[in-house]
Amino acid sequence: MLQNTATKRLFLDTNVLVAGSFALQPNHELLFNYPADKLTNEYAVKEYRRVLAKQGVLPHDTENALSEIRKKVRILPTPQKQEFEKINLTDKSDRPMVCSAMKTNSVLVTNDLRTYQEAQKYVTARTPKEILQGKN
Repeated sequence: MLQNTATKRLFLDTNVLVAGSFALQPNHELLFNYPADKLTNEYAVKEYRRVLAKQGVLPHDTENALSEIRKKVRILPTPQKQEFEKINLTDKSDRPMVCSAMKTNSVLVTNDLRTYQEAQKYVTARTPKEILQGKN
């Protein structure tokens, strides 16, 4: 099942971080146990805080969850706007994620079907389930 992915970089979209924090599988397994170089960016962290706040999670609990994520995921700076403005996606908020995945030569990992499909023009995109099943 697991292939040699220790050298593969995975860029985790916000929805993977959120689902993984709530122990939803396969996101939780990927986020906390999967052996790979996992990345995200500050934009995703900001979005993560916003999503959890909308779900009624207290700021203290959100920061505790982010502390656990930081143990497993390297958080990169958000790309500059001029770096991602030419990336054409329906959801413009996904452009910083796709840009970071491109810059780091990473596989974009997302649960969002539209982002998954549209990002393929720029990077390899996979779902958490596909990664865990060894689809590169």
